[in-house]
Amino acid sequence: MNKETLKSFLEEAFAQAKNIAETANQTALFARPSEDKWSAAENLQHLSQSVAQLNNLLAKGKDFMVEKWGKANWQSRPYDEILDLYNQGLKTTFKAFGPFLPVIETGDSVTDLVANFDHLNDQLLAFFENDFTEEQLDTIVIPHPALKALTAREMFYFTALHTKHHASLMVSRLLSVAA
Repeated sequence: MNKETLKSFLEEAFAQAKNIAETANQTALFARPSEDKWSAAENLQHLSQSVAQLNNLLAKGKDFMVEKWGKANWQSRPYDEILDLYNQGLKTTFKAFGPFLPVIETGDSVTDLVANFDHLNDQLLAFFENDFTEEQLDTIVIPHPALKALTAREMFYFTALHTKHHASLMVSRLLSVAA
């Protein structure tokens, strides 16, 4: 997937999650289907938290990342391979922790959650657009808490996949609390 196609893929994923949140009944959005399952709103907040962590790293710059993790000595894996790794991780190792755990406050509103989600995704897209050439997407290494070292391209694939996964969970959570 080239840079322009990947940007569209990210934008589509972000728009999908945003649309679900904006069109949902607010009570249903914040309702948990069970004690051990996040609400749709918590899924949206988790996505914001994940992108915020990535933005914090990207703000340090490519030189920082190269000094810390070197350059990739592998070819970026294709989208389908990252999708397979992601799906395997969902079955086995992925578990949110620390800064990735949502904490919905009583006063949080859909408007606030969506505005934060939009702001963070706009920042990420600006980093993507302005800070990475096609070549740098395949040479800059970005660590992932579960998948370990990824190229920037692989991390952006993951971000889109992660967003689409949680958008799907948002829909299922909304349906389960409406039933």
